[in-house]
Amino acid sequence: MEVSSKYLDCKEWIESLDKIFNKEGEVIYKGRNTVSKFFVGDHCFNVKSFKAPNFINKFVYGYFRASKAERSYLHAKKLLELGVNTPEPVGFLEVYKNGFLDRSYYISIQHPYDFIIRDVFNYHVSNREEILEQFIRYTYEKLHKNNVFHLDYSAANVLITVKEEGKYDFSIVDLNRMKFMPIDYQTGLYNLRQLDADSDTLIIMGMSYARLWQKDPEEGARKLIALDQKYKHKRVVKYRYKNFFKKLTFWR
Repeated sequence: MEVSSKYLDCKEWIESLDKIFNKEGEVIYKGRNTVSKFFVGDHCFNVKSFKAPNFINKFVYGYFRASKAERSYLHAKKLLELGVNTPEPVGFLEVYKNGFLDRSYYISIQHPYDFIIRDVFNYHVSNREEILEQFIRYTYEKLHKNNVFHLDYSAANVLITVKEEGKYDFSIVDLNRMKFMPIDYQTGLYNLRQLDADSDTLIIMGMSYARLWQKDPEEGARKLIALDQKYKHKRVVKYRYKNFFKKLTFWR
């Protein structure tokens, strides 16, 4: 485990997480991984419990590669050093069984926000075009110009806070899959392909991103739509293959 020096008073509580996670706290997200909210003293923590790795990854994460929890913690610290907003990292905990990684937890301060970028894509908020423009500028200036390539840059992983009329703050979450590398125009557009927006929204974002690079806006829109369609097709094919092999396993 590792705990930020700012939260050493919570070290014993973090050590107990594996015993209390499924008994205490308020579940705020449950899917492949689970996120629960805990109140500890004056702190409000979000704890992400990662799904137990498969047999090969138990070995890989145990001896050769940092766990998802450790990577989330280290990436959060690096992002804050770069001036990129993300929930403040508190620490991480790894649990080993017979020498192999069995479970891992990432702890961060709960970050207040007003809505996520998906709400903007789904037309649930007003002033959406201005928000989209600011979101793309944020992506360009804060992430790509700082060599930050978020591998899970999806509609659920961007939190938005209203600062004042017409101005918004953006924060990113789900940090375990991330690269730090130079990002050019093509790579930057590619990074937007997972946002899963409709064509009108993709046009706004593609044109806005192209302008920031002093490229042809219409070409930027066409390229982003093409990347979006290719990604969605790949996702459908992957889903069909997974279902096919599940059925084979079932009939056995």
